[in-house]
Amino acid sequence: MTPRRRYTDDVLSFNARHALEAHRPLGSLMRSRHAVCPRDFCHRLNEVKPQEPSDIKEPPA
Repeated sequence: MTPRRRYTDDVLSFNARHALEAHRPLGSLMRSRHAVCPRDFCHRLNEVKPQEPSDIKEPPA
């Protein structure tokens, strides 16, 4: 696995609550998903620190 693929799969996180208002998920399904699968679950499983890059140059090439 390439460093960029590992970074994308294991380190980056997506939080729908950070999305634009028009793209935010709605309703009880999303609230229950958040309760069942907390944001840091995969990071703890993969033993990595979550990161949210602020620049396109941050991920490995």
